[in-house]
Amino acid sequence: MTISHPMSPSERFKMSKAGKKTTQTSNKKNTASKHQSRETHNTVPVNESKKVKSEFKFDFHNPRIRLGTAFLLAVVVYLLLWTDAKPDSVDPWYRAFKLVDSATRVENPIQKQMLLNTGGNSLKELSVKYPYHSKIQLMLGIYYNIVGQFDSAITVEKEAIILSTGGTINPVEQDAQRQLLYAVFTKANNLLNSGNYVDAKKTIDTGVKYVPNNADLMSLVGAYYHRKGSLDSARLYYNAVLSVNPQNEFARTNLGMLVFQEGNQAYTNGQLETALTNYKRAAELNPKNADALSNVGIVYSRKNNYKDAIPFFQRALDVDPRHNNSISGLITAYIKTGDERSAEAVKRKYGIK
Repeated sequence: MTISHPMSPSERFKMSKAGKKTTQTSNKKNTASKHQSRETHNTVPVNESKKVKSEFKFDFHNPRIRLGTAFLLAVVVYLLLWTDAKPDSVDPWYRAFKLVDSATRVENPIQKQMLLNTGGNSLKELSVKYPYHSKIQLMLGIYYNIVGQFDSAITVEKEAIILSTGGTINPVEQDAQRQLLYAVFTKANNLLNSGNYVDAKKTIDTGVKYVPNNADLMSLVGAYYHRKGSLDSARLYYNAVLSVNPQNEFARTNLGMLVFQEGNQAYTNGQLETALTNYKRAAELNPKNADALSNVGIVYSRKNNYKDAIPFFQRALDVDPRHNNSISGLITAYIKTGDERSAEAVKRKYGIK
């Protein structure tokens, strides 16, 4: 059985022209032939049209079929991507991490340790069972950071970064980098404070390798040189960071300390102008450095410029109300400017007779 197909617009147009010619010719012959021709011409398409309607054929060019298919696809995509999957109900690593996370909000030390042990042990087992799962490595690294095992945290977060880089499944690279930075900073600072510069530099280099072009890490490199006494190298790194991010607190604070040290050296050598410039710069970089503010006032006092010294002593006391050098310097400055009443008020405020 042959299935009839609807005529295309071009076929209908050709048949219509042929019909017109036939009609015109038959008109010249006789009127009866004209009616018969029209009847024959109209009967066949009607029957064929009914025949086509009675049978179903999937035709993607049909606008209704295209619209229905698009709607079904949209429903499928919504169900797959946008519905709440509630991963903790099926993924054991979420349950394990919730135990670790909840431990940080528990006051009872015994209960806190129990939650950490249970969640941490579960994450360790899962990391062995699923060694290529980046999210498990990330969560295990967070656990190690919480319990202070920074070497282990660095190890697993490096693995999480490697597994996640360039991937679209479990994309945890940025979170892993943040956790790695926390571990690197804490460990490196502990090593620098203990004078272990070799291991501190190795730790910092690890951070630089896995989190390149990070301003805080560059500041940490500067701190390494700073602690070693290589002030020029330290200044180079601090200024490099501040040239990109002038408000980087770590670089500003550390550069302020470096400049303050240089101010002390200049003051010891009797270079008052150089000391004054350095102390002002240190106070600008770190407005909460009471020593730098007070030393600006001291240098002004040494130069007999007590009027300019007073506001710096006051600012230092705003930062540290018990800053002894600023208290004594402020009293002296008031006396030298002839303001005995203010000097007595400072004495009464701080219980000085």
